[in-house]
Amino acid sequence: MTTPEFRDILQRDTLGPIDGSIVINYNTSGSITTIDDIAVVIGQSDLTQLQEATSLTLLLPQDRTVFTINVDNSISPRREVDRGRIGRYFLYSILTPQQRPIITGTFSTASYNTDVAIDPNISTGVYEYNAYNAVIGNSAKSRESDYIVDCDRGSTTNLTKTNPTNIFNILDETALPAEVQDSLYSNTGWINARYEGTKLEPANNSGVDPVLQGTFFEAAFFGISASNADIQAILPADLTFNPYLSSGEKSPPEFVTASEALIYSIQGTVVEIASEGKLLLRQTRKIIRTSPFGYLISGSGSI
Repeated sequence: MTTPEFRDILQRDTLGPIDGSIVINYNTSGSITTIDDIAVVIGQSDLTQLQEATSLTLLLPQDRTVFTINVDNSISPRREVDRGRIGRYFLYSILTPQQRPIITGTFSTASYNTDVAIDPNISTGVYEYNAYNAVIGNSAKSRESDYIVDCDRGSTTNLTKTNPTNIFNILDETALPAEVQDSLYSNTGWINARYEGTKLEPANNSGVDPVLQGTFFEAAFFGISASNADIQAILPADLTFNPYLSSGEKSPPEFVTASEALIYSIQGTVVEIASEGKLLLRQTRKIIRTSPFGYLISGSGSI
């Protein structure tokens, strides 16, 4: 039967009384018979052990042949095994057809008593390293430092009362690397930002500088297409003046050389680069112009 049909039988528990501890779902195609699913009765074996099993060793019911079946997932060779509890059973379904064990003979779904050896065996309390049981010390070698070396102080002489015995190896950079994890603070990308500081610019950071220094002023904003004459003709009472900040070193901003300063718009607690356009200064009634990136294009007052 198929794996879904077998799972349904286990779920509905219609196999009747089970004297054994194992139920196997065989499938025959031509002269080839494969083991597709193995269900172990929970209680006959420890549930934790069943969950962490990587292989099952059992006896086939007909000729009592010892057979080891891998039930762990694998990349090479590719093997996909679906495992989980269904009713009173713990089911292993081998989903990769090429990895299903091939046996000789013709069988139907069989239930039988057998001694099942489950790897890893946790009955003694001693765990074997596997994918479900990562333990300290299973790595082949500890990671070595890129710049820290071992200092050998295992023996001392008159010459090495204060220096390690491998002092000359250390000096000529041939000493063995120390098995210690390097700190990220030895990485240039980390220490430069933390200890040497960073510099952000609006042109390459898509934002404003973390610290701004400049001169506050008020101005009325106009689009780039507005003529200077039309701007100058508007009465002050009809204009809306907003706060701005000029990052130039000179004040007021109309005396700053072109592209020497950035103009920022201030809206409450939000500071952002000013849009491209023209600004009519409130105090002097002069006009300055800003680029698409907020730079001052001209401060002559006669754009």
